[in-house]
Amino acid sequence: MKRRTILASPGLPPPRPLVLGLRQLPPDHDKSTAGVVGIIGNNYARKPLMTIPNHYAVGQLWACKGRHADEQPTLLINRIDQHPLGGGNIYHVTLDALKIRHPGLPGGYMTDLEHAPVTDQTLQRSELRFIGLREPNPAYQKGYAQWRQAFDEGTAGSFGVSTPTILEIVERRLNDTPLDQP
Repeated sequence: MKRRTILASPGLPPPRPLVLGLRQLPPDHDKSTAGVVGIIGNNYARKPLMTIPNHYAVGQLWACKGRHADEQPTLLINRIDQHPLGGGNIYHVTLDALKIRHPGLPGGYMTDLEHAPVTDQTLQRSELRFIGLREPNPAYQKGYAQWRQAFDEGTAGSFGVSTPTILEIVERRLNDTPLDQP
C-alpha cells in the first residue's frame, strides 16, 4: 500500500523496535510520538507517521457523511470481492453510529447496518476521512452470506450511491415509504 508520510522535526527520542506498515502499537507505546522505525542503510531512523491510504483495504475504518448532524457514521471495510464480470470491487462494509428510523426496534432507531455491499463510487461519493485500522466486524458475515446467495442467483447487486443516500433508502424501505416521495 502506498502511503504519504509527514515527517516531524529532528531531535526525536531514540528509536523503538522496527514496526512495518500500519500495525497496532503496543499498549505501553508513548502515543504522543506515534511513529514507525525504519532502517536507512545500517542506521535506525525514527519517522513520525501520519498516513492516508491511497486505496481501500480490509480493516480500514472511515468517518463518512451522514444525512444530518445527529448522524455521523463510520464505515468499516470487512471484505473486498472482485466483481465476476469485471465491474470493479465490491466492498462489504459495516456502517455504525447511525440514526435510522425503525418502527420494529425498541427506541425506534437502528444504529448500525452490519452488511452493505458498496462499490468504489460509494466510497468516492461519501466524503470519507480515514480514522484508522480495526479488525473486520464478524457480524457482517450473516448478511454477506445472504447477499452472496442472492448475487449468485442474479437477484442482488451493490450500492453505487453515497452513504447518506444508502441510509435514506434503508430507512424508507423499513418504513414502507416510497423512494420517489419526499
